[in-house]
Amino acid sequence: MRNLAIVIAFVVGACTGTVLHTAAEELPDRLPRPIDPVTPGTASVVAMDKAVHRQVGGGKAEIWLLARGNNAFVGRLDLAPGLKVPTHRDPTEEFIHVLNGGGTLTIDGKVHELKAGMTVYMPANVEVSYTNG
Repeated sequence: MRNLAIVIAFVVGACTGTVLHTAAEELPDRLPRPIDPVTPGTASVVAMDKAVHRQVGGGKAEIWLLARGNNAFVGRLDLAPGLKVPTHRDPTEEFIHVLNGGGTLTIDGKVHELKAGMTVYMPANVEVSYTNG
């Protein structure tokens, strides 16, 4: 069972390019960039079960590409319990909406406990880390 499911909206290459860690293993340093069957910037409607889907770390992290524009995309990211996104800075702003689960998000040293129903806005270049609950 996944401990966290979030909807993510950010400029291509932001947090999905961050290293994800577990206590027992290191996951690849970049989540695979899906091959997008939809031309960026064109209108599209995508059902979750038809969305491009990738797994890393034996399924400890999964991402579904739901929509892609010319400069940003929206996806769903599921993380296994205990997974960590280490401290990093993204050159782009980011929006996150927590669907279920929760964890601890640190933005520029300020700790935020996330839970289902919360939405996060992170400006570009802030220092961020996350520990899944």
